Amino acid sequence: MNSSRQWVDVPNIGTFKVADFFVRFERLTELPGCPYLGAFGKVHSALLAPLDGALWLNAGQVDDPSICIPQPLIAALAERFQMGDASDLTEADVLVFGILRTSRNGKKFMVLDDLNHITLVLPDDQQDFGASDAVGWSW
Repeated sequence: MNSSRQWVDVPNIGTFKVADFFVRFERLTELPGCPYLGAFGKVHSALLAPLDGALWLNAGQVDDPSICIPQPLIAALAERFQMGDASDLTEADVLVFGILRTSRNGKKFMVLDDLNHITLVLPDDQQDFGASDAVGWSW
C-alpha cells in the first residue's frame, strides 16, 4: 500500500493517493488537508484504561500511535472478532480508519467511532474461537 500509485475516493472526505491515505502506524502523520486516514500495523499490546474502561491498542513503542476503542464498543468488537479477552489482540494485524489526534503530551492516537471502521486479523492460533467465547468477555 505504501508504494501504490492508485487513488482512493473516500466519500465525504476526498480523493487521495493510496500511499498517502493508508499509512503504517510508525509513519503516521496528518495528511495535509485531511486528518482522516487509514492506519495499519501490528498490535503490540491491548490495555483497558482504568478511568473510563476504554480499550487501548498500542502499536509498538511509546512514540507510536495508539487506537482508543471506547467502552461502549468493546463488547461488540469482541463478538465480531470472536475474542475472549484483550490479550487475544496482541500481535493482531489491524487496519483502522479515523481522525489522527495528538494528546497534550504529544502522543498520537485515533478514537474508533464506528465498528465498520476497523478490521483485525488475529494470530493463527487465535482463529479457532467460537462465537460463544465472546459471551464470556467481562468488560
